[in-house]
Amino acid sequence: MSEQPKKKIGYENNASRNLNKTLDSPFLTISPAKVYLDSLGDGSRRTMTEALSKIAGIFWSDEQDRNGNPLTDPLGFSWHTLDRANITELRAALDTRYAHATANKMLAALRGTLREAWRLGLLEAEAMHRLTDIKSIPGNNLPAGRALTTAEIRILFHVCAQDHRPQGTRDAAIFGLLIGCGLRRAEICLLDLADCSPSADLLTVRGKRNKQRTAYLQTGVQAALMDWLEIRENAPGPLFYPINKSGKITPVRIREQAIYKILRRRAEAGQVRNPSVNILGFSQLNGFLQGEAVFFSNKPGIASRL
Repeated sequence: MSEQPKKKIGYENNASRNLNKTLDSPFLTISPAKVYLDSLGDGSRRTMTEALSKIAGIFWSDEQDRNGNPLTDPLGFSWHTLDRANITELRAALDTRYAHATANKMLAALRGTLREAWRLGLLEAEAMHRLTDIKSIPGNNLPAGRALTTAEIRILFHVCAQDHRPQGTRDAAIFGLLIGCGLRRAEICLLDLADCSPSADLLTVRGKRNKQRTAYLQTGVQAALMDWLEIRENAPGPLFYPINKSGKITPVRIREQAIYKILRRRAEAGQVRNPSVNILGFSQLNGFLQGEAVFFSNKPGIASRL
């Protein structure tokens, strides 16, 4: 469900009356939004920063800073000045503008920020409970994308093998971890070379809330990762790097959106319809149940049947 055109919303309330104070001082001395965002992981922080920015933009409506830019900075918004009427009207606005999952994510970011305002002493406990006691927006969407068949998994790895640039080797290793180990995009982005054993047969994975676990790599996935390590070499830092079209490797951490684009690009090249990064792990499980989970390294002839 696409976003609907933004409607103008005016608020004659404490938040609006406090606007001049916020304009004169773009950053509050104590920002509950910053405290809340700092408590999140990298991936969640980016998502919730965007959510709070959209909410701040709704409350500020068409207000602009001294440079004529729309006011959307969540760190400069006086969250503790909101009242129950603001929250109720915001929920109604989100319900009309966004899909229910997006709207509920934004409400979750607002609740978290208001709780931090209470912890910082900017809100009384009763006020905090009154503001955060708001129902989620109901709805139910089918999951985006679908699980891949064994034949489609073979196609993805074949497409990578046909690309003799460094991108092909890297992408095969990433797909091996996504499908063969069930890792999430964020977990792959957080991997460092130090997380990989010398023989590349196991990884130390950092998940949500910095929880660590060990992922054991089957032979085919291990071979794909070893191929990438030969190109990447032994410099400390992120395990996977971004690579431009000419094959130049930039030694910085790859981003989650880049992995999403990699899957879409390889799927399009192999005419694999509507895959989803989020449910590649289910493809792995389905393959195990069928006894047909096959993973390839980027070198011809290296394959492993699990």
